[in-house]
Amino acid sequence: MLLRLDYELVYRQASEMEGFASELDTIVVDADSILTDLDSIWQGEACERYAEHCYEVETSVKNLSRGVNRTASTIKRIADLIHEAEEESRRIAEKMKSLK
Repeated sequence: MLLRLDYELVYRQASEMEGFASELDTIVVDADSILTDLDSIWQGEACERYAEHCYEVETSVKNLSRGVNRTASTIKRIADLIHEAEEESRRIAEKMKSLK
């Protein structure tokens, strides 16, 4: 059975994942800016609890972003390894063909 990997598609999809992670990072920065201004317009226990919850969510989103970036990098690295192995296999096959 012959398997083919569309390297351009794999890289494009991994790059889209990196773009998604970048968007998550932007959301965290924007949310942090809003939380910084929150103290000036809202005080009290409810505000503190809301801010704590938001910081927990921010941490989760940051972790998600890092995970998505790591996954995208891993996908690209695996695609490179498969591509290199296929190229080496082709070179060996051509060399063996020429020896006949």
